[in-house]
Formats: sequence, C-alpha cells, structure tokens
Amino acid sequence: MELRNSELARRTFVRGAAAFASLAALGGAAACTSDNSRGTSTAITKGPGPGGYKIDLGGYQGPELTTEQITLKFLRQSYSDAMNARFVELYAQFNKAYPNIKIAEELIPYGNLPQKIQIYTQSGDAPDIMMSRLDFTTYMARSGTALDLTGYFSDKYLSDLFKPIRDAASLDGKMFLMPWEGYVPVILYNRDIFKKAGVATPPQITDIDHGWTADQMIETMIELTHNLRKKGDTATWALESSILGNGGPGSNYTQCESIWIRSMGSRNAARGSSLHNTWQGVSDDGLSVTGYINTPEAIAGMRNYQRLFTEGLTPKSAIPAQFQGQQAAMSMNSTRQILQRDQPGGKAPFDVGMTLDPTGNMLFGCNSGDAPFVWAKTKHPNEAAALLGFLCSDANQPTYFRTRGAFITRRSLADNMEEYHTPDGQLSMKIADNCDGAPRTVGWSEYYSAMNPAVKNIALGADPEKTLNETAKAIDDQLKKFKS
Repeated sequence: MELRNSELARRTFVRGAAAFASLAALGGAAACTSDNSRGTSTAITKGPGPGGYKIDLGGYQGPELTTEQITLKFLRQSYSDAMNARFVELYAQFNKAYPNIKIAEELIPYGNLPQKIQIYTQSGDAPDIMMSRLDFTTYMARSGTALDLTGYFSDKYLSDLFKPIRDAASLDGKMFLMPWEGYVPVILYNRDIFKKAGVATPPQITDIDHGWTADQMIETMIELTHNLRKKGDTATWALESSILGNGGPGSNYTQCESIWIRSMGSRNAARGSSLHNTWQGVSDDGLSVTGYINTPEAIAGMRNYQRLFTEGLTPKSAIPAQFQGQQAAMSMNSTRQILQRDQPGGKAPFDVGMTLDPTGNMLFGCNSGDAPFVWAKTKHPNEAAALLGFLCSDANQPTYFRTRGAFITRRSLADNMEEYHTPDGQLSMKIADNCDGAPRTVGWSEYYSAMNPAVKNIALGADPEKTLNETAKAIDDQLKKFKS
C-alpha cells in the first residue's frame, strides 16, 4: 500500500499554510468586502455548451476559445511520476484541438503553494490557474483572488457535484474553486492485527447511522492495546500517528482533529444553541470563535482526543507510515487506500477494512481537498475555465482519480466506476453526502494556525478547557483585522 508522493508532500502543507495568513492580512478589511463576493461579477457569454467545442470540455459552457496565440500558466504541486505524466498526456490532447493555446506548468512542493500564490498575486502577474484547498474558499472569494466560475459551467454539471463538496467550493451560491478531488475522512483498520489481539473489529456497517461513539472507539483501542501487550507485542499501536499536515498531534485541524470537536455539535440543532455553535465552529460573520470552539461540547470532545495520548493509544510525535508498515491497527485517514484497493486489479498487502469516524452527537467529517482556482485577474478567463472543464470531463476525471486514488467529486461518474459499487465504495458516497466544509471565515488561516498548536498542547497534557478558552481569545484578536 504505497504512500504516494502527494501524501508525503501534504505533510508539509501546514508550514506553508501560514503564508495565507500574511496574504489575508494584506487584504485586511477589504478582503471582506470585495466586489467579487457581492454578486457584481461580469455575466458570462454563453457558447455552444457541452459537446459543442472542438474537444470535450466537460461542463464548460462559456464562449468559444480564442484563436490567438496564448499561453496558459498553471501552478500546482508535483504529484507522483505517473500522475505528472498523465497531465502531460492531457495537455497534448488539449493542444491538438487548440494548437494556438500553449500550457506551461510550474510544479512545486505542496507546502510551497501558499507562499507562491502570495508572491504571484502581490506582483499582479500570477499564473492563470493555481492550486489551493477548499479550506480557503471564503478568503479566495472575498479577497478577489479567485474568479467566480459559476457561469462557466452548466447547471447539469454543477448539480452533478456532490453537494457538500460543491458547497465547500462556493460562497453565497457562487463556485470559486473547482472541486478537483474529494476528501472523505474514515477510519481504516488492519483486520489481521485485530484478529491477533482477539478483539472484535470496528462496526461493519453499510450506512452512516450505526457507527461507533468516541467512547466505544477508545474502549476498543484500550482493549486492543492491552491484549497486544499481554501477548508480548510492545511495538504495535492501536492508532497510527497522524500522517496529515506535518504528522503527529496538532498536524491538520481541518481534516483530522476538528472531528473530535465538531462531531460533538449538531448541524440540526437550533441556531445559536451551544450544539449548533460547536458544529458551526465560527460566528455567522466569520469574525469570532468564542462560544464556538470552547463550548462545553467542544471541551468534552478535546478531552476524548486527549485520552488517545494519556492512555498510550497513539504516539505523541510524528512517526510516518505506521499503518502501511503494519505497526498500527488503525488510521484516521481518507478513503484513498480503500479506493486504490478496489480498483480493477488493485490489491493491498494486508486485509484492510473501513469504518466511520467516531460519532459524538453527529457524524462529522471535513471534506476539504485540493482545488484549483482561476486567478481573478487572468487575461484568459474563458480558456482557463475551459481547461479545467477538460481536465474534469467524463473521460478524463475517472483516469485522474484512478491514477491519484482520491475520491471522485461527481456522482454520475462514481455511479459508473467499479470502485464505488463495493460496500465500502457505497459507504464512501454516503459519507461524502454528509460531510461539511471548514468553518466559514476569511481568516481561516489564522484560525487553522492557532488551533494546530492548541491541539498539540492538549495531546501533550494541557488542560483542554483552559487551552480552548485561551485559543478562542487569541483567534478573535487575529480576526479583528478583518472587521470593517
């Protein structure tokens, strides 16, 4: 079960994510009032629509592409060799249909993307397309950094996207980032290790209503650890060290540790209630987290998280690839490995199962994933949007996801892929329908950068209530600069 280059690069994202904070600070209050988020975007002239261009441009419905000689610049992370080669193949197909449009890529490590975006956008001469992440949709929209893509794509295409993923890429009903790949958080487990320990595996389920609670998960992990140690196995952990962000506790609040807090809330509770605030994670205006990240429910969630470390169930430091190396029974990860296993001809070196993340008052998972955007000031908006449409066409998106291994973002494509006809694949789709985006704030980078060390301190023994109260105040102080 290979840990792909993109996953290794993902660990460095948290180093670069702080650069978004300085970029956002430059926009200050203006970032909250950009015309791009107030519905004043220029109307898109409709072209022939899907199927009417020289090549299949997917859901693109904008104007015919230019006949002038132009170069589209694309800034993205470097993937695996196989994935990078696939891009080269696709660009060749696009260029054959539009020989006047050259595509120039700039490939950099994943963690360097935020700094590069900052440098380019400040210079006023940025690439036409740049890769970001769905966490930053609100900032990208309100700062005027990303182009509103909504009018460039047909309603049929937009409605085919899994709604929670589309919502995470959108603000005020407008899509600013292209839902490139889905992140569907789950727990993967090694059936062989559970069998060795004589412990029942996690719930074998086909729907999202019958998973395990945080208490049940922790009790299972305690029993598993006890039985392994009794058998003389002192090396195997119940849960691997997080491989997200930089790895280890406090590595990636968005996709990992927020599960323990936001699952203790409820999206269905009355607005303004402690339960709803805990799920929402930030005030309606996105400028305050006090009373959202430090509610009684949030504190209880972080006490559950702290038990993973105080009970010796997972390492207190970053240790790479424990699950792949069969040195941990479980991994809080994504469906990536399950989908790779279930590809035609796919396999795993050991018996891998999948279950839901622990449930507090609700099942929570953050669907943040990589997502490209078109620079708002590009000179070639039609061509940039069309290229994204081509890369995400019916023919090209499945091959991208089979090479990359990520969750596909369009329901009609998932319905026709073998990987999604398995019980785990069907469960993945149900989870995708239930996921949420990161809290809606233009200051998400400040929020994210403060929560990561707070979570790590809690893992290392800091009092959850005191830490969350202090962190809430610190984030609120950071968000003041966005107030008009």
